[in-house]
Parts: sequence; structure tokens; C-alpha cells
Amino acid sequence: MTTMPKIHLSPLGFRYFSKMFDPINSRRVNEAVKVFDELENSNSKADIISYNSLINCLGKNGDLDEAHMRFKEM
Repeated sequence: MTTMPKIHLSPLGFRYFSKMFDPINSRRVNEAVKVFDELENSNSKADIISYNSLINCLGKNGDLDEAHMRFKEM
């Protein structure tokens, strides 16, 4: 049996990342951005995992300007 490495993700951050997972994997970029923005406007801030996932989704969708903007926000 293997164990998962420990990640430092707040419960609120985990909830939002879980909400972002399906839209990101389905390339529903607008929905993923909406969830990400909800996270940014909440009591929690996006972590490197959330930023990386969103930037990757934006890049795969061809929205390089938005991906670059999000990268600079990190």
C-alpha cells in the first residue's frame, strides 16, 4: 500500500479545488474560472495547486493571454 504525500490545502481550498476538478478535466474553462474567482473572493486564497490547474486548463484551451495573466497573479 502506498500513501499520498501530505499537501497543505485548507478545507475551504480543498472544497473549491474539488469543484474546479470536473470543469478543468472537461475543459469547461468559463466554469473553472468562475469557481476559481469564487475561491479568490472567499476567506481563503488560491494555492499553487489551484493556480497550476487553472493555468494548465487555460493553456490547453488556447487562452494564453488569460493563462499568462493568472500566472502573474500567483
